[in-house]
Amino acid sequence: MGSELFFPAGERDEAAVAQTAAAKQVCARCGVRLHCCDYALVANAEDGVWGGLGPSERRALRQARPGSMPPAL
Repeated sequence: MGSELFFPAGERDEAAVAQTAAAKQVCARCGVRLHCCDYALVANAEDGVWGGLGPSERRALRQARPGSMPPAL
């Protein structure tokens, strides 16, 4: 599977929302979903869907639990 599915252009337009939903469906069936999400949080990934979370969801998680996040790589 190509990585372009996981990196929609924009976060809010209709096409990007649909693409993000499709990427999250793939993530829901993935055996390394939690590892992928952990990597994105540690690496401070700003773009794309990682481990079933989009950029705004990862930002919210970082803000909600700042002391629990490991330092960035």
